[in-house]
Amino acid sequence: MTGEKDWDDLRRLARTLENTLDTKLVAFSRLGSRQARDVKPSSDSNNIKKEDSLFETMSTDIEQILDRLSEVNDKMWNQLHPDNSKDKISSSIAGNIPSLKHSSANDHTMQRHREILMDYQREYRRTRDNIIVLREREKLLKTTENSYIKGDLKAQDSDENVSRSATRLLLEESNHLHSSERLIDQQIGVASAIRNALANQQTTLKLAKNRVLVSIGQRLPIIGSLVQKINLRKRRDSIILGSLIGLCVCVLIFFTFR
Repeated sequence: MTGEKDWDDLRRLARTLENTLDTKLVAFSRLGSRQARDVKPSSDSNNIKKEDSLFETMSTDIEQILDRLSEVNDKMWNQLHPDNSKDKISSSIAGNIPSLKHSSANDHTMQRHREILMDYQREYRRTRDNIIVLREREKLLKTTENSYIKGDLKAQDSDENVSRSATRLLLEESNHLHSSERLIDQQIGVASAIRNALANQQTTLKLAKNRVLVSIGQRLPIIGSLVQKINLRKRRDSIILGSLIGLCVCVLIFFTFR
């Protein structure tokens, strides 16, 4: 009898908690529906704080009731399955609850209470997530609206500054381009002067070489004749080398197209 009495007490407590949850979830859902109907964000910061406080209070109450209902369901399950109580719930919940005679009706009742708890948990999470999304959207719209208003107030004052800044930037860019062109022209002039100087040095060296050879040849006829022979030898070697290269090219072409 004690087990049946405890079972009935737990069932009544579970029904009471379920009714309380149903009422609070309806109110919680109305809070979300009211925020969803508000297209424009609230401009009153106090109103926003009140709604946030109400949301937090209702969420805390519902979560506490859900936890309490889950604990009651665990105790009911423990009465039906005393042998598996240690695997399902903690020892603080299990306690010394009298066992109840097992029956299919009690199993069906237990399963129904669990399904109701799961439905309430899903409904609470869905409504809570929707309200969080709506609150975040409202805060974002409020922030965007404030930024737009501040930007609109500053726009007229900043138009002339922006125009002057753009003109100044264009002038500075033009000056930079002219400076770069002048530097490039200077570098080209320096390179041309170096090239001309090297060409003049080469001509001077050739003239000096020829003068030295002519002077040596005039002063020392033997050396002059030796220089002429050397030049002739170089020309002959050049002719022989060119003829040999030409012959090799001709042979290569002949065997290639044969």
